[in-house]
Amino acid sequence: MELAHDYYLNYFLPYGLVFSVLYCLLHMAFWTLVAGYLSGTNINQRLRYVQDSFMKYYGQDPMELNIVIAQYWDASPDFIRDTWIGIGLLSIVSFASLLIIVLFGFLIISELRNQILFLSANTRRQQTQLTIALVIQTITPTVACFLPCFFSWYQPMFGINVGQWLQNTSSIVMSMFPVIDPLSTIFVLPTLRRQVKNVLFRTAKSKTNSATTPSRVTRTNATCF
Repeated sequence: MELAHDYYLNYFLPYGLVFSVLYCLLHMAFWTLVAGYLSGTNINQRLRYVQDSFMKYYGQDPMELNIVIAQYWDASPDFIRDTWIGIGLLSIVSFASLLIIVLFGFLIISELRNQILFLSANTRRQQTQLTIALVIQTITPTVACFLPCFFSWYQPMFGINVGQWLQNTSSIVMSMFPVIDPLSTIFVLPTLRRQVKNVLFRTAKSKTNSATTPSRVTRTNATCF
């Protein structure tokens, strides 16, 4: 909006921010309802189905954990139907969120390219850096959040067993997303990168100076007891 439709900012600042917060709350509520739906139907049967595997690989009893189980095989038709409904709803929401990220990224990049002929060399360089940052901002949540969930949900549907490494890798990647996301932007944009270097070098320099500065001792004739 700042690039092409700045007159919309008057409406976005009060109402757009409220809508964004409401969208996030609705998104969280939807996931909670679906997870509650899956965990509320035949929960004991679901937990017993994975009990031996959990005890073998994790040393934990799933009957004592707050966990949601999706099962596609070796269950009653109603049981399997509930799983397909829950995973299907979560898939729709996940694809919709990914589509919104890609759509807004594409619109911003298109607008930057349309204005590049009317910009100075310095501004064009900055816009190119912003474009790269936007691409990274689009790829990062896709790789860190969407793909782990996608493979974890769908590979059991086709009876594909890729081993325990998928669950372990997915947990690590998703937990690192809050750190990787801002760091990728900092490394791409020179202004932010220089600022981080200045802060780090200033901190290191101050520690070095404090460690190497000789202490001055004043001799007196006083005796301390």
